[in-house]
Amino acid sequence: MKKNNKGFFILRIKNRNIEFKEYNISKDLEAKRELIKMGYMSIPVILIDGEHVLGFDLNRIESLLEK
Repeated sequence: MKKNNKGFFILRIKNRNIEFKEYNISKDLEAKRELIKMGYMSIPVILIDGEHVLGFDLNRIESLLEK
């Protein structure tokens, strides 16, 4: 993915009718604490059925969504 990774990712998810929840860790301190508790210091972190994806790794995301 290039250009606007977040926008592209969200568009793909919405087009597949997949529910998701987005957290803004600059405004949601509890979400930020949870992210740090999981060992992450950078974003985005995407959770799919308990599997963690750091960044917009489209191949990994697609693979997890196909399970």
